Amino acid sequence: MDTNHRLPALLVLALTVWLLGSPPAVRAGDDGTYEVTAFVITTWDGGCDANTVDDWDRLVRAWYYEMLNDAAPPDGHGAGAWDIGWLNNDGYIVDSQFVDPSRQPWGNDVEYTEMPDAFMAGLHGSNDVNDHRWKGRVKFNEEGDGNCSAYQGDIRLGDGDLEFLHLSSCYSMDYEDWWNEWNSSFNGLHQVDGFHGIMYIGEGFVRCYRRFADDSFWISIAESWVDHLYSSPWYMGNHDQCPVARVVGTDENDSRDRLNSERYNHMFPDPPGVGEDRHHRAKYISGCNPRGKGEL
Repeated sequence: MDTNHRLPALLVLALTVWLLGSPPAVRAGDDGTYEVTAFVITTWDGGCDANTVDDWDRLVRAWYYEMLNDAAPPDGHGAGAWDIGWLNNDGYIVDSQFVDPSRQPWGNDVEYTEMPDAFMAGLHGSNDVNDHRWKGRVKFNEEGDGNCSAYQGDIRLGDGDLEFLHLSSCYSMDYEDWWNEWNSSFNGLHQVDGFHGIMYIGEGFVRCYRRFADDSFWISIAESWVDHLYSSPWYMGNHDQCPVARVVGTDENDSRDRLNSERYNHMFPDPPGVGEDRHHRAKYISGCNPRGKGEL
């Protein structure tokens, strides 16, 4: 893999873990019911300290409500079934809600991140000091071993209903974590979308999150994420906002098809879980240069 190679447009980078079997058939849905959930924090006043960010809930709510608005329009656009939702806006948000019990005995993702089909989290993000994995700052420091950060090393998703995880969070999809680190979190999960380096919050991004949701019923979720969340506005100086979409499939063809074709209303079967033969792929903008990390 030549990490120094540069292309002028969207670049798809693939890592072959193993190639086995044939691509699965695309499905439009299982029981016809899909659930969307969003967690977002603007004020860290529950025992876990972090900077207040007034507009973050507006970004996440724009995606969340557009998902429900697109549920059953008369022209057939949309999933036709995204009619169950839960918005946790500055409520009780703790570490255990993101943690798989197979990783930590106090983990309780089954009742939270694993419940919906699509989940967005708006959390301050950082790199773990020991292994540079993503850590998302939660609001409350719960009793016991749970702490103030959702640690990617304890996240293992997909054995419940969750197919798509969207992280509105800094350092949530850094290049250095794409492969070995994030591999451990895909246990039937279809896609994780995040940011390489620093991401930004402001009124101008509200429409970007709304359009991401809307267009993901027309074009692939990965393409919509990269297209609408890439930005280089004047107040960033010489830095960009660098969205990254990461998928896993049964083999090289399947991972490519998921990256280019999977939509909210055109979902693929669950991919292989941890320890099974599978193929990983990511979509990003080559040359994107964020604050806090190197150029892609």
